[in-house]
Amino acid sequence: MSISYYFCTVKYYLSLKKRFFREWHQRMADLKTGSAVATVYDSLKKAIFLRTLRPGMQLTEKTLSESLNVGRSPIRRALQELANDGFVRLIPNKGAYVISYTKEAMIQLYAIKNELEIYAISLTIDQYTGEDIAFLENCLALQLSTFSERNLSGYLDAIIQFNCYIVDKAENIYLSEIYRSMMNKLAVCLALYDNFYVTPGKRLASFKNHEKIILSLRDGKGKKAAKLINELSAQAINSSEYAISLSGTF
Repeated sequence: MSISYYFCTVKYYLSLKKRFFREWHQRMADLKTGSAVATVYDSLKKAIFLRTLRPGMQLTEKTLSESLNVGRSPIRRALQELANDGFVRLIPNKGAYVISYTKEAMIQLYAIKNELEIYAISLTIDQYTGEDIAFLENCLALQLSTFSERNLSGYLDAIIQFNCYIVDKAENIYLSEIYRSMMNKLAVCLALYDNFYVTPGKRLASFKNHEKIILSLRDGKGKKAAKLINELSAQAINSSEYAISLSGTF
């Protein structure tokens, strides 16, 4: 083996080693950044659900970097993810703000919600089985337990499961897709404005309404279920308006 070949071989393996460690460090950095993004995302989302961050509040990178002890790059990525999920509004040359809704926007969302649910019920009112009713009752039980635990995120998930099940019963993928898109926006709205925290120790009136909806579906009374859905939405808008007035953002 010639000396030149030997040195070329050594140089080649050293370059491979250098490349390996460079890629390894990059992967570790990516993991660390990803972990930091998740930390920022979870912290801000939790603060929104706990109403520590109010609708319309500005989220500055400098303040977040100092309070969470992370760099600005993970903060930007976390804010973008929160914006993608509907919790934050990014305004060019101004910054990031917790999303806010007007009463009119809430009315429009609930109007769409009602029409889609009532349409789904009109297609399926004679198809509800004992299994369907049991699932809806379990969703209601989950609402009750998460409300008792003061777990707003779990409470909203239970509501979404309840409503989506009714719409998915129609087995129309386009209807379900449109409904979920709207429901995601409404869930953010409820996270910001629902009266979940302003009635401590009390059973929300919506529980009784959901119980009546289940009974209407069980008994095949589609018109009654539609009436209850409209009443529930009006109740939610009124109670949310009260929460909005308390937060001072409306």
